[in-house]
Amino acid sequence: MSEFENNLIRLYQTFFLYNTYQETLKMPLAAQHLSFLPEVLQTVYRTIGNVPELMKSEFGYYYSIDNVKINSWQFQCSKYDGFMFGSFDGFCYHLYPQVPTWENGIADSVTLWNSNYEFEMWSEFSIVEAELLYLSVNNAIWNSDYVCNVTSRKLLKDYYSILCNEYNLTPFSDGHEQSWMLYSEADHILVRFGDYDHNRLLIASNSLESIEKISRKYKMKWLKKGGQKEDVPITVMSDSAILTTSERLNAIYEICCGKKQADNLNQKFIQIEEQLQLTLPDSLKQYHQLFHKLPLMMESCCSVVPLSKLTLATNTKVKVASCFEGDGVCYYYSTDQMIHVEYENDDTLILKTEEFIIMLALYQAAYIMKSNGLLSNNQIPSQLYQITIDKRIWIISKNYKLLGIPFNDSQCLLFAKHSSDLIVAEKKLHLSLSPLW
Repeated sequence: MSEFENNLIRLYQTFFLYNTYQETLKMPLAAQHLSFLPEVLQTVYRTIGNVPELMKSEFGYYYSIDNVKINSWQFQCSKYDGFMFGSFDGFCYHLYPQVPTWENGIADSVTLWNSNYEFEMWSEFSIVEAELLYLSVNNAIWNSDYVCNVTSRKLLKDYYSILCNEYNLTPFSDGHEQSWMLYSEADHILVRFGDYDHNRLLIASNSLESIEKISRKYKMKWLKKGGQKEDVPITVMSDSAILTTSERLNAIYEICCGKKQADNLNQKFIQIEEQLQLTLPDSLKQYHQLFHKLPLMMESCCSVVPLSKLTLATNTKVKVASCFEGDGVCYYYSTDQMIHVEYENDDTLILKTEEFIIMLALYQAAYIMKSNGLLSNNQIPSQLYQITIDKRIWIISKNYKLLGIPFNDSQCLLFAKHSSDLIVAEKKLHLSLSPLW
């Protein structure tokens, strides 16, 4: 029996209070239904495939055996056949057996695909089993009757040694130097550090007495009690007006990236302006100040010209970005202090520099935020702060951590860094979002 299979059985026996694995588990899935799967997926379905509490939760699920699909992936000039086997936190999980590794070996690999069916991440082959165990533990935790989020700084700082030494918890042997998951079969406690949206420590059990052993000493916030979610009063907040260009760019950065970096490019700006013999707009300088180290904010849907490559196209204009809205090239005209977006079809869009920079930041941000949905323009809630640029609506919401860009004449695209932020906004603001595709 493999260590991975042992781990799944330990998970089962930790989750259930009164029944052992052998006593309770239903007959394994038919062997002929599993033979087409890679060994690691066979292990999942053979051991816990009949246990709904470990196979799915509100945040994600393994597909039923009949819904596992074969999918091809073109990578490095080769095509690989893999298996779509689950969906977690908005990502579709694929497993590709026997693909080349960075060490020139051959092994299984898990890939993550976002809601737009775009490739997101290739997990190291050595942690495929750890990834599947993590997802199974995640399902068990959110199906437990009692779930706490640890708020004690002392426990958060040293949870591994405290829980192992004081409460006799055991790490799952998942291939990492230090497992993010701990368990106690005797007390039926599961612990997991980190999730897709927050670095937080969750402690779960189907036994109130077991979890209270820890909660009496270390401060925690109850998320579920007795199988029911702890109701938190819903407070609907309205965004404050974000009036200046500087405030808007700062807000976009914080929503996308969190805490601002402390780089100071003032000396660089002085050198560039001396070379160009003109003064750059403050909004353009702030864009570079905030985003110059973030490739996706410099090279996504638009290619922003780096500071070091800013040159005069003529004695009155500077190229600042290209590929804007498909085929536009953007120039700053120092004579009228406007941005001219010049398209291949000879159309030209002329905008105030400040408005263009906000549009640019929002377009770029849309490519790095993982979760999105379409909303009818007539359903945009008044609580979200809206800006009208080029007769279209754009959204910057600090309260709900949302950004929005026009999608077509009747819809806007709302997007967030984390799916949980989108879920919270949908719930609080009663949004009816539809998938992008």
